[in-house]
Amino acid sequence: MKIVYFDIDQTLLRANEKAYEEIRKNALVKLRRPYGSLKEGVKFVKAISEKYRIDMNEVQEAYNNAAKEFFEKNEIKNFIDVYAGVSEMLSELYKSDEIKLGIISNGDSGVQRKKIESLEKFFDENLVIISGDVGTRKPEEKIYEIAKERAGAGNIFFVDDDAKNVEGAKDAGFVGILSKWSEDADGGHSDEYKIEQKNGIYIARKPSDVVKIINDI
Repeated sequence: MKIVYFDIDQTLLRANEKAYEEIRKNALVKLRRPYGSLKEGVKFVKAISEKYRIDMNEVQEAYNNAAKEFFEKNEIKNFIDVYAGVSEMLSELYKSDEIKLGIISNGDSGVQRKKIESLEKFFDENLVIISGDVGTRKPEEKIYEIAKERAGAGNIFFVDDDAKNVEGAKDAGFVGILSKWSEDADGGHSDEYKIEQKNGIYIARKPSDVVKIINDI
């Protein structure tokens, strides 16, 4: 059996720009920092932590609270987009009797579960692991140990857009896959290329690469 865990944000889906703007603005209000013309992009937590020398956990907490407040007040489906090719990728993997799909995500449980409502049919409920439920977060070792325990025996994969989270999974014995399609506005690269592997981690430039990697191992 192969178990494939996915990150949610910037891997399966993304909040649209209007949502991001409001969440980032409110997070900065909570941190008592100016909004101005924010240019940090989707790596908000790291960028703000470095810019203002604030502990990353504090920034992450402010961002999570801002996101929770935003999505509690608004209909989530109106503010998120699933990346091109993701539904097809999940469908292809899901139809195999030898593959089960799960989630490892940081964030508030209620918010994160609402985000994947349109995709939840693909995931085994026992394999949906959200930091708000389990009290530990990526890239801490404990969250990967929980994922391994729930997965049982078999090859375990983890797909995430954040290199440190994939590295943490690799160190825990997972096959790490770094997703890169969030960097491309069209959801992937159209040019011919070979799937790369760097420092023991596979690089997936479009969702269909994940299917190929998993099927080839």
